Amino acid sequence: MRPQELTTRSIDTAGLIPLFDASRCVALQVEQNVSDLFSALAAYAADADATTTSLTLPARLWRESERMDEDEQGAAGADMFTVRTHAGVGAHAVPWRGRTVWVVMAVSRTPSMRGDFPRSLFLYSELEGAPLQPLERGGGDAAAGDGPSPDAAATVAGITDNVASLDVASLEATPHAVAREHLTSFVKHVLAWERTRCESRLPTHFELFRWKVEDPTRGRWQAQGVHLSRSVDSVILDSRLRDDLLADARAFGDPAARSWYAAHGVPYRRAYLFYGPPGTGKSSFVRVLAGCLQRSVSFLQCSHKMSDALLADAFRDAPRNTLMVVEDIDTLFAASVGGEAGQREARAGVGITLSGLLNALDGLISGTGGRITILSSNHPGLLDAALVRPGRVDKALRFARPGRDALAALFASFYPGPDAAAVAAAAAFADAVEGGGHSEASRSIASLQQLFIKHRNEPDPAVVVADVIPFLDAVEESRGEMEEGKRRDGASLYV
Repeated sequence: MRPQELTTRSIDTAGLIPLFDASRCVALQVEQNVSDLFSALAAYAADADATTTSLTLPARLWRESERMDEDEQGAAGADMFTVRTHAGVGAHAVPWRGRTVWVVMAVSRTPSMRGDFPRSLFLYSELEGAPLQPLERGGGDAAAGDGPSPDAAATVAGITDNVASLDVASLEATPHAVAREHLTSFVKHVLAWERTRCESRLPTHFELFRWKVEDPTRGRWQAQGVHLSRSVDSVILDSRLRDDLLADARAFGDPAARSWYAAHGVPYRRAYLFYGPPGTGKSSFVRVLAGCLQRSVSFLQCSHKMSDALLADAFRDAPRNTLMVVEDIDTLFAASVGGEAGQREARAGVGITLSGLLNALDGLISGTGGRITILSSNHPGLLDAALVRPGRVDKALRFARPGRDALAALFASFYPGPDAAAVAAAAAFADAVEGGGHSEASRSIASLQQLFIKHRNEPDPAVVVADVIPFLDAVEESRGEMEEGKRRDGASLYV
């Protein structure tokens, strides 16, 4: 939030005249990292009970969806923002404390380097109007219109830089002061809503979002509900590598790290690559990270409907404090036939380019608001070197087939016990899995987990151990039948 006079001259207000007179308002330009909250609140109101907040925001996320023609560009100043009213972009009246806050999404008249038009969010409050309704203190949910908690100013300062809270009691009750306080309390309310939503989430759960393509020019993040996270010990992984990555992710979220990134001009983002055979726990470890870091998960599927422009929008508009997950990136691109070394082309059914993915990950359009991106791959040898180079991928974590110690640990996680009998049962389980002559794919962690699900009501571990060989025999037979069908039908792994 820019508190200096709470005004801006970068917007063309002519388009607002049919709605309100901007010259008789106090205006506030919202910083980009805070403006994301408004679209998050709009999405939340669209996918949940809108009565949980006192804000009547539109259901559609605000974004531009068409380009300005050359005549319109030439008639305007190069640095001016114009009000666009299509596709949910424009002015929205929001009742707040007995008055109206006009939330205006403005789109630049000058395109960026990638061809889209940058957006800015402005808030307006009229200088004259009804007296402000007082904020109720205590005994209420900040997200339900009871106003921010007493430390709301600290919340503002913790989320955005250069914030100056307004102490209305120390100001004269001039029209300007009242309008400024009106806007300030509104922004604090939105910030308090976000904080309350995060605090109310159980440590054992995380919120899931999925990118939904609405048409070739527009998409939005859609809430998919709250899901159960996983404990660290529930995923069988090399403890040294696991603890190193968890420590790195926690350190990245520390406020001191954010300050360091800003001081040195380094984009504040982090990216991890999870690679290894299918069924080794890559997706499960995402749930571990979501629980440990108290972050939501934003799942992005690069289908044929996804374009480079929509991919950039998805990264730019990702929910705050999220893990951006792009799975199976080895299925997206193949080496170009007859092309130069390292050249890649999109596989059939993929609508993005390698260049578009690289720009979304760490280009000028990717955003820097503390995002953690997780890429996963079953076949890392198929990945282009430009995709996994240092700076684009900060750390890579290999998920391997379980060895004997990992198998014993897996069994102990389902049948724990400190006594010698429990230890012996875990060892017998590991011996049975390794000594049965089954393929590594058949005895993956994911396959063995199905064995424990099958015997979830069986208290005797000996029964589970005795069923290891018959169970894996059935898995092996099933895999053989599927492979035979794949060869017979001529199906391809990537088509």
